[in-house]
Amino acid sequence: MVNVANATITSDAGSTFNIYGGDFDSKNYNAGSSSAATINVDSSSATIDVAGTSTFGANSTVMFDFNNGVLVSTWYTSDFTIGSGAKLEVLGLGSLGINEYELVNFSGNLTGSYADPADITITGLGAGLVGTVEYDADSMNLVVSAIPEPSSAALLGLGGLALILRRSK
Repeated sequence: MVNVANATITSDAGSTFNIYGGDFDSKNYNAGSSSAATINVDSSSATIDVAGTSTFGANSTVMFDFNNGVLVSTWYTSDFTIGSGAKLEVLGLGSLGINEYELVNFSGNLTGSYADPADITITGLGAGLVGTVEYDADSMNLVVSAIPEPSSAALLGLGGLALILRRSK
């Protein structure tokens, strides 16, 4: 366990901060506020607790590696700030099935988001699955769902059209 409970950890200037399991505790965490930084949560179940604010700056890349569906690590923080242009990569999803997986849990305020789909890379899902990043009142989640088949979507559309035509008579 790395415990720097009263410290602010800053990753900048091309640095990479690797978390390979166990526990990590700190007061604040800042990444990429002035130059490129990478945070890599990788390869084994980890608990990351940041008592204050976690800031993923405009120049940061945060990678969650699920090690082919073996693990899920969650970043716990009070306030969560995502800078415009920050990158998120979710890798190694492997055998993860349809479900919602919590990436970041925050008890305070959320500022910003990964609003531009170009800033999010999700790789390694099984055939017929798609991943999206969604937010709710206290978390940022990876949502894995099935890609609807074109024939199913067409049937739903025809059914809706039939209802509209029936009501217009």
